[in-house]
Amino acid sequence: MSAKNQMHTRTDTSLKSLTAHSIPIDAPLHGPPPARFSDGELLAIQYQTDPAAISELLPAPLEALNDVVMVQLARWGDVPGMGRDTFEANIMIAARFDSPVTTIIGAYSPYFYVDNDRAMAGGREFHAMPNVSPPSRWNRAATFLSLK
Repeated sequence: MSAKNQMHTRTDTSLKSLTAHSIPIDAPLHGPPPARFSDGELLAIQYQTDPAAISELLPAPLEALNDVVMVQLARWGDVPGMGRDTFEANIMIAARFDSPVTTIIGAYSPYFYVDNDRAMAGGREFHAMPNVSPPSRWNRAATFLSLK
């Protein structure tokens, strides 16, 4: 077996002592939870919109709770595993899921932009968020955060 193939060979016994919090189990992307967000700034904006526009973004069987959309723009100064000054924009819709057993009320994020690959992968893996790269670059002027 070549040296290259040996690097990727694992045995069952080598993984038994590891605690799974991320994949691959023997080379996780980030440390175990909880992630500590510190030195952050957050701007939350709520606005009313056309209920039909909200319905277009919600997958079945989710139902909108109202006609309000929330946008959060944030800078996280220090998050282990994501580095310094991570920027994000999260668009959220209040939604309900009715199952035969229970009703769950929460927020659905059709768009969640982050500015680096580690934040994108960590958000998808840890929080099941639909993180993607932003359509443009981030700018921060004075105390206001904006997408341009």
